[in-house]
Amino acid sequence: MPLKIMSLNVGRMLQPRTKTFLERLSGPDVLLLQDFPFRSLPLLERYPHVAFAPMTNHIIWGHRAIVGIALLSKYLLTSVAYYTTWGNGVLKDLEGINDRNERHLGAESDKLVEATEDRVAICTCVRKDADEYNLVTTHGMWARNGVANDVQRKCTHELVNVLKLELMGRPDLVLAGDLNCARGGEIYNMLTAVMQDEVPQNVVGTLDPDHPLSQKGIDTVVDYIMSARDGRATVSDVGLTSGISDHQALTATITMEDPQ
Repeated sequence: MPLKIMSLNVGRMLQPRTKTFLERLSGPDVLLLQDFPFRSLPLLERYPHVAFAPMTNHIIWGHRAIVGIALLSKYLLTSVAYYTTWGNGVLKDLEGINDRNERHLGAESDKLVEATEDRVAICTCVRKDADEYNLVTTHGMWARNGVANDVQRKCTHELVNVLKLELMGRPDLVLAGDLNCARGGEIYNMLTAVMQDEVPQNVVGTLDPDHPLSQKGIDTVVDYIMSARDGRATVSDVGLTSGISDHQALTATITMEDPQ
């Protein structure tokens, strides 16, 4: 049976519209969420199978709150693997931001965030009926003005190593998440050397119309669904939904081709 997935950067502050959307969400079989507050998991109790990887202990509305990535499923998760692609795997209090989640100190903020926020990945197998679907989600390293730097390169290099390792045992892997890179750029090319971009080429932006960059007329694709080259997983019906967060939600259907 096909698997319906949704990938979304929910925004750490969890706007009221985002919370309302998550409370009512029930269509997709699997959710791959980035910038997700751990304390908000009860909003999604319709998805009983959960894998969560923390990135940092953020400040949300004046209180500390663990934020990370989450993979939630209506179906059983097996072979769950967690990876750290940047940082030391020790949860730390986030530094370098103000109460509005702004990097108000410029380059100094960037260094503080890099020192106190890990980047992580979750790989797992979703069993739906007789089919097994291997999925991975992550939140790629952010770079100021979208210009690749050594930190982003190193983080992406580690992610590529994770993908190569997982592809050895999961040749039908599908990656979904906020990868924080634009099409055609250096970071994008590192990732598409091992995975295939499944977001239609006519999609020019995945940020919500309310995102500050969108408000300035800047369109950019930063959220992706990618599949393993030569794998059996076929990705179709890729779509976007706006009005949820500062990113649009990416949805898709995955079908496993019969082995030859």
